[in-house]
Amino acid sequence: MKKFLLLVLGGLVVLAGCGAKGLPSIAPDVERINTPRSADFVYVGPQTDFQLLPGLQAKIVSAKDYYSLVNPDKQSPFPEIYSPKGRFLIVTLEAKKVGEIAQKTLPPMESIAVVGWDNPLCNDESINRQIEMITGLKRLEPTIVTFGPKKYFLAFVVEGASYGWVINVYRDNPAGDKELYLTVDTGI
Repeated sequence: MKKFLLLVLGGLVVLAGCGAKGLPSIAPDVERINTPRSADFVYVGPQTDFQLLPGLQAKIVSAKDYYSLVNPDKQSPFPEIYSPKGRFLIVTLEAKKVGEIAQKTLPPMESIAVVGWDNPLCNDESINRQIEMITGLKRLEPTIVTFGPKKYFLAFVVEGASYGWVINVYRDNPAGDKELYLTVDTGI
């Protein structure tokens, strides 16, 4: 009887711990599964050209996750910048115009970790400005892309351990719902 009670108690402790902060949640996975894919959905491997927006072609050159970045402000007493969630995923892309880019903003996108975390594209201007100073690259914006290929970056503030990430890119469909039209493997 004691063994049975200990097993039940142990099971309850494990179940209670599964909802603890920091562990992957099932909700993002369910939301992703329920998000419809567009009729023209494409999965793209690393180092492959893809159409991010009509008129804007890109390919991932590299992707690396960082626990900290060198602080570009040499007057600061803090030599490093740390991610508010744990790490920065900085994706370097080569992008170019291949036609008229009518959309002036990036589509909604998120990095999906192999082990289940999802992290939206970083739109924190302070973090993006610091990464621009550190890398010497501009954040990818449709309005600054030229016909000649140039390198840009996208940043994600990521959490959790992962063996790699893909980037999901979404758009609105005619029904007004979000749909997944592109998944890009970062190569890490």
